[in-house]
Amino acid sequence: SGLLIMKYFNQNSVILLFLLFVIYASCPAQELPLKRQLTEQDYNKWGMIKPGPISQDGKWVSWSVHYDAGQDTLFVAASSGRNCYKFAAALQGNFLGNEIFYFQNTGKNGCLIELTSGKHHNIGQTGKTVVWESYLVAANPEFNCIAVWNNEGSKLKEIKDIKQFSVSSSRQALLYITHTNKKSWLHLSLLNSKEKISESEISLGEYQDL
Repeated sequence: SGLLIMKYFNQNSVILLFLLFVIYASCPAQELPLKRQLTEQDYNKWGMIKPGPISQDGKWVSWSVHYDAGQDTLFVAASSGRNCYKFAAALQGNFLGNEIFYFQNTGKNGCLIELTSGKHHNIGQTGKTVVWESYLVAANPEFNCIAVWNNEGSKLKEIKDIKQFSVSSSRQALLYITHTNKKSWLHLSLLNSKEKISESEISLGEYQDL
């Protein structure tokens, strides 16, 4: 009886294996999707997203995309999603107030954008820049002169013989150093409550070069 049971199971195993083979052979082969070959054009699409400044009222945001190969791109968009500006080959900028954005391209040319209208104001080549409330203080590339621009793209004043300049953390005061006739002077410009530049400038001291 043991031999009959073994023979019975061997026959059924053969039949089961045969049925499985028939089923497998009758099923259509499922081909795996082919991976697309990468080309040189794909390399420019590899990049990193970096968040940028936000307007004081939170209605505008900015970010930049840095590519391993290719021009970096700067984006400024309304938080409502209605408007979005795209600037190729642009460096990260900053907001002047709530509706003006400043950026510099790779050629060091500065530009002010009126975000609500899209109007551009080119202010020429710039070096170091700082935001002074709704004003932009920009040095020329040689760093011997600074200009103060308002949010309408107009140059309010130009200061020559500059050595250094900075803006207070509250953005209410602009401090700068001039150097003429072998002497250095400290100057202070203040903003009043209406964010207008005070006409009075205070000379804080005079220093002879060592």
